[in-house]
Amino acid sequence: MTESTYYIGIDPGKTGAWAVLDDASELCSWGMLVDKIKFFDALRDLRHMSVPMLACIECSNARPGQATKATKAQGFNEGRVQGWIEAANIPFESVSSNRWQKVALDKAPPHKLKSADESPKETSKRTAANRAALKLATVEFVSRRWPVTAKDLALVKNQGIADAVCIALYCLQRNKN
Repeated sequence: MTESTYYIGIDPGKTGAWAVLDDASELCSWGMLVDKIKFFDALRDLRHMSVPMLACIECSNARPGQATKATKAQGFNEGRVQGWIEAANIPFESVSSNRWQKVALDKAPPHKLKSADESPKETSKRTAANRAALKLATVEFVSRRWPVTAKDLALVKNQGIADAVCIALYCLQRNKN
């Protein structure tokens, strides 16, 4: 019998979240990055089990209309998380949100397309609506596939957990033989 590999998905966004899946796509652990002790405890427990681990960290991208301060905070959080994962000696890769969403989600909502005469304000509203629809689809997918998360995902501030679970699923699907 071969030992299970554990796949860690990390969304280092504003609130930040993490999740761990095993080879069988069982959700082992999850939480918010603001609770660093829970995150470090989960990493320590996996380390003590001497199991193989792989991590995927969502890379930050500046969005149209996003403030410089927010973009800087995203980059800071991403770098901080990469440091934690490197310190734990866990191999990782960075993944764009577009990539993990295409691979992990069973059905992504259609994007509203830009019209030829769209104003910058309308563009901002359209992209915000697209992001909200995608976030809702991600939360619904994770709640459906892993019902144990539904209570946590009911809180808007915890919805990064859904992204982290999908990032871990992307990591599993990309690396499982």
